Amino acid sequence: MIIYAVAGFGIVGVAIGGFFGNLNWKWLSAIIIGLLVIAMTAGILMYMTESDIKENAITIQDSLINAS
Repeated sequence: MIIYAVAGFGIVGVAIGGFFGNLNWKWLSAIIIGLLVIAMTAGILMYMTESDIKENAITIQDSLINAS
C-alpha cells in the first residue's frame, strides 16, 4: 500500500510541473505503467504459472480486481 502513496506524490509532482509548463510525459507514463504492473501482480503470476494462486497458501491479491 505504501507504493500507492509514493506514486501519488510522483503524480502530484508531475502535475505541478505541468502547471508551470514543464510536463514530463516520460515520468508520467513510467508512474502509470509501474502502478499497473504492481496492481496486476497476482494476475500476471496466475497467467505465467497457469494456476490459481488462491488454491495455494500465497496471499498475493490483485488490487485492481479486489479494490472494492
